[in-house]
Amino acid sequence: MTTSIVILVLIDWMATSVVDLRAYKSGFLSSEQALSINSNQNVLQRFIQGLPKAELHIHIEGTLEPNDMLAIAKRNDLLETLDGYTNDDVAWCKAQKLKRQFRNLQEFLDLYYSACDVLRTEEDFYDLAMSYLKKASKGNVRYCEIFFDPQTHIIERNSLPIEIVINGLYRACRDGTTLNPPVDAHLIMCFLRHRHPGCAWAKPPAAEDEALKLLRQVIESKDGLIDKIKGVGLDSSEENNPPSLFRDVFALAKEVGLHCVAHAGEEGPSSYIIECLDVLGCERVDHGVRCLESNAVVERLVSENIPLTVCPCSNHRLQVISRFFSGENPVRTMLSKGLKVTLNGDDPAYFFGHEDKFGRRHGGYIESNYFATARECSLSADELIKLAMNSFESSFISKIELQAYCGMVKNYCINFK
Repeated sequence: MTTSIVILVLIDWMATSVVDLRAYKSGFLSSEQALSINSNQNVLQRFIQGLPKAELHIHIEGTLEPNDMLAIAKRNDLLETLDGYTNDDVAWCKAQKLKRQFRNLQEFLDLYYSACDVLRTEEDFYDLAMSYLKKASKGNVRYCEIFFDPQTHIIERNSLPIEIVINGLYRACRDGTTLNPPVDAHLIMCFLRHRHPGCAWAKPPAAEDEALKLLRQVIESKDGLIDKIKGVGLDSSEENNPPSLFRDVFALAKEVGLHCVAHAGEEGPSSYIIECLDVLGCERVDHGVRCLESNAVVERLVSENIPLTVCPCSNHRLQVISRFFSGENPVRTMLSKGLKVTLNGDDPAYFFGHEDKFGRRHGGYIESNYFATARECSLSADELIKLAMNSFESSFISKIELQAYCGMVKNYCINFK
């Protein structure tokens, strides 16, 4: 067989092959352990809770629980600004939970951004991040990369100095290492994709090169803000807001050594995923589930080992699953195609309450995403270990750190009872 024929056969095999992860064995679990975890839902949930993992797709503003929102509003004397508040804390928090029902991304974003009004001081941002980090610690998240949206706070809502936002979040990230177990947390500064001059509904209207000027402000800050973030991202509404609009800002980010990620293929088309890779130079794609609509995009992601930060509970609550995947959790299909999938919470204070196909309800935080997906996709314990390993491998850590975290996963599994 000639070399050219061999290559053609290999390409054809790659296009049609399916990875059988059901046969995957991590080598970390004994047969007895695997049987116990795979056959008992309570053991499975306990295993997931303690499994060391990284979270790579978490919006800190999306962790603002109603009770924390209320406490911050009281501290800032903003109770009169809270929608529907009547001096009954319990009733107000319950009503806020009931309001967090969405049919699409935009309905969610409208409520999400308005809730940020209570965030006014450095202490507010510190408390917001610490509240999340304490929950992450309980779920044994040992490493996380946290998204935050500075334009929300410094342009759209409260005209805050950017130093207040970054310094408050950064202090919390440092203090995350004092938790038990500790959480090593880092910041990724996201740009709002609707904030460009061509978007008619951006309020206030976006200035020319707004995102680029913001990044330059961070780079030139005398407070060393650039050293307090690990990378940049792109989030908010995908519809009619392609990644290519932010070519220049991502080019500058790469020039100064920042990592680059972007949301794509959630509500937007799979072609946006390619733009993120080719135009923005992204190392990781957030969401990315609609890659399944294009074999070519899937093959590209697999061949280049590009990680996807998938958020199953978010996808259910925003009806991405029902609109694009006939109600079926796509994670099993993604794994079977060899895609590098990680599981994440996205905006867990808003995406709780997902009811799986078996009628069980789940919270929004990362362990709920693991458990709901395990049930809906019949994931084995070894496949869950693979997802946890993927999360560390997909993060922006050194090889030495990666070895340590993988060793942590292995030790946890070996000693699990």
